[in-house]
Amino acid sequence: MENIMNQFTQLTGSYIPRLLGALVILVIGWFLAILISKAIRKILIHFKLDSHLTRWISGDGKEPNATGFIAKLLFYIIMLFVFVATFQVLGITLITEPINSLLNGLLAYAPQLLGALFLAIVAFIVAKIFQIVIAKGLGALKIDEQLEGKAG
Repeated sequence: MENIMNQFTQLTGSYIPRLLGALVILVIGWFLAILISKAIRKILIHFKLDSHLTRWISGDGKEPNATGFIAKLLFYIIMLFVFVATFQVLGITLITEPINSLLNGLLAYAPQLLGALFLAIVAFIVAKIFQIVIAKGLGALKIDEQLEGKAG
């Protein structure tokens, strides 16, 4: 019986610290992911992202839940990193390899996404400036009144 107990403690003795470390990483990472996603959500709500998107896109109607989507997306991305760290501590590399390749692809693609976002913002600002200039110019030329007079 002692021999069986000795074998059991030898087999599990080296794995228990890894298991506890992985559990600590998982709990702390989950907690940090929740905190960061809630902070981002509050920041986006403070800047009224949903109402700005509604005004910019359609002018009226139901507000999109962009803040919730961005916060959840950030939470899941952080949790992917947490899972990779957890599985690395446990020594399960078979699971971490596909997740690592996914995260590497996301991180490699992130600068392109940020560049596209920057270009979209610049294009939106230029379009708004042109909209204001054209509206003011047409208002100053009183095109509406001239067309109304010719139309009858």
